[in-house]
Amino acid sequence: MTSSPFPQLAEETKNISIVAQPKSVYHPRYLSDFEKEKGRASRYIRAESPSKGQKRFNYPTIKTQMEENDPEYLVRTKLLHIDDQYLSERDRQKLAFLLANQVSLRTREDASNTLKLFEELLDRKTITDAVTILTRAFETLNCTQAVEQLQDEIFKSSQ
Repeated sequence: MTSSPFPQLAEETKNISIVAQPKSVYHPRYLSDFEKEKGRASRYIRAESPSKGQKRFNYPTIKTQMEENDPEYLVRTKLLHIDDQYLSERDRQKLAFLLANQVSLRTREDASNTLKLFEELLDRKTITDAVTILTRAFETLNCTQAVEQLQDEIFKSSQ
């Protein structure tokens, strides 16, 4: 058995599968394909035709899976629950204010959409840093149930 020269990449991509492969051959570009405004032809990579009974995709497509024991998936699940159960509209506004240095202005301006705020924070930070930042913010807001939910998740994932 050979080992991958890029073990970290192999680990990161284990939950990605190719659904629709790109076509191996493309039609030649004709003068009629040219867009005069852009000065070039549009070049869209198309997907191969599917086997009988499979869904048709126009473009190459991948599918990603989150495992139920994946720490990020579990934290995202907890954050959905916290958003639904424990945060008032005013708490959401205060949370956006507290996280001013962590997320973009566009995200902060739409304080009612806490999921965007959570998503941007998780995209910008490691999962541990994001949970720490959110725990401190929830403590400041006196959202004790939210803090308990996040700490419970941290405890479970560390075991």
